[in-house]
Amino acid sequence: VRRGAWRDRVTDVVITGPIAPQQLGLFADEFVTRLFAEGVTRSTIRGVAAPQVLIEVSSAQLIANDVTMSQIASAIAAEVNADPAGDVAGANARVRTGTQKRSVEEVSGVVLRSNADGSTLTVG
Repeated sequence: VRRGAWRDRVTDVVITGPIAPQQLGLFADEFVTRLFAEGVTRSTIRGVAAPQVLIEVSSAQLIANDVTMSQIASAIAAEVNADPAGDVAGANARVRTGTQKRSVEEVSGVVLRSNADGSTLTVG
């Protein structure tokens, strides 16, 4: 006769509330950190949407500034560089390297080009 035992703790935790999705994501990250401190080495965060910034430029502005949407996308992609660098012992801790620009203000400051007079053309 052998005694069986659970080796993995299993549960689902739902985090909800009348706050912004970004704040819910921060709560989830903090919860994962606390679980790890208590010995839970594997956890998964699901349902948190990645933040999106929509860039709208009128055709008139594209023509006036002699720039294309493709050039704008390339400039943003070059500036917004946050690469996954791995995890911490399977604890689902998100480790990233590089520059992470997610807010409207940060993206609007991305330089599209430097002009001959020293001025810059930015996304915003």
